[in-house]
Amino acid sequence: MSIKERGDPKTMEINKPEFVFINLKQKNRDDILKELATRAVKLNLATNQDELYQAFLAREKESSTALPDLFGIPHARTATVKQPALLFAKLHQAVEWDEEKKQVQYLFVILVPQDASNTHLEIISNVAKLIMDKNANQKLISSNNPDEISKLIVSYLNSSATQTTNNNSEKLILALTACPVGVAHTYLAAEKLSEAATKMGYRIKVETHGSVGAKNPFSEEEIKNADLVIVAADIGLDTSRFNHKRVFQTTIKPAIHEPEKLINEAFNKATTLNQKGSNQTTLGQDAKRPGIMRHILAGVSYMVPFVILGGICIAIAIGVGKLIYGQQYNAVEGDFFFYLLKIGVVAFTLMIGALGAFIANSIGGRAAIAPAFIVCVLANTPEAIFPIAGIKVVTAMGFIGSIFFGLAIGFTVKW
Repeated sequence: MSIKERGDPKTMEINKPEFVFINLKQKNRDDILKELATRAVKLNLATNQDELYQAFLAREKESSTALPDLFGIPHARTATVKQPALLFAKLHQAVEWDEEKKQVQYLFVILVPQDASNTHLEIISNVAKLIMDKNANQKLISSNNPDEISKLIVSYLNSSATQTTNNNSEKLILALTACPVGVAHTYLAAEKLSEAATKMGYRIKVETHGSVGAKNPFSEEEIKNADLVIVAADIGLDTSRFNHKRVFQTTIKPAIHEPEKLINEAFNKATTLNQKGSNQTTLGQDAKRPGIMRHILAGVSYMVPFVILGGICIAIAIGVGKLIYGQQYNAVEGDFFFYLLKIGVVAFTLMIGALGAFIANSIGGRAAIAPAFIVCVLANTPEAIFPIAGIKVVTAMGFIGSIFFGLAIGFTVKW
């Protein structure tokens, strides 16, 4: 089975039974992922078993790939993968997949090369549709024939239609979905909402905010004609374009597990967005804490690139420098590693500002970015703070200060 570049489901070739694994007997997640990595190397889909295994584990640490109904979508994007591939594995018995003790027995395994654009997101979106199609997934569960399973998967993915709206209803729902990682749950929620709304007789269009950005964006005409806007997201999204529309905001979990209930609740409880663009929807006392976490996660998602760049530069500057010149080596001005180290230090300084800025942006919109960024960087630079009553500040506030000022400035701008 190979998948052509760009991940277009219409051109996917899934026709080799050796890509379907039946009755795997490993009894825990890590052993299963290790076995899958081993088989991928044997099939010449990847070059290094350990690197692929570590890529699987790294993805699981970001967020669990376990889904409802005993399904899971473990995936890895790494340079060791030679070509994009979709595998299917059926375990001998369900295993505990994550800390929440979710059970998984049926696995769609996605392998993507590091430089293969965003192939895996397109695949995940269509696999999610297959998983939620009760008729199709029951056929997968009941069959133990690799040829039959392979044909079923390719048939479904090749015939999977793009999301359409139901023109038989007068009411139009616009929905936005997003999760911190921006992969599986974003697209699962979109499909669940589409399925439920169509069943209930509404027209619906879902805009997904995944790791590749916004897909299926709304037009001005659609926003103008919308009767309801549902924001199902675990990170903050800019809702200013929905001024004067009825908006209901929630987390992504209800969109996946109780989409019909969510739609009914949204029609009953949605409120009109005010002119500042802030959502005044009341989510109740139980939702306040998740709301704060949602804003913090939004900031963290923007901070990650700074952490990666800074970490790589510092690791190379110190590690390679000591490897070449010995353990006593310290980068001195004029040395290449000195400037590489400085880049890493600057990245780590800016990440504090980025965290606070995008926490504030998640709450108060773009107007909150600049003040939050500046204040958070200053709070992390003690020598830039004026001594009060002769007391000199010597300790940076770091992440705590960034979170505090991000929230404070975000809510100040919003209110």
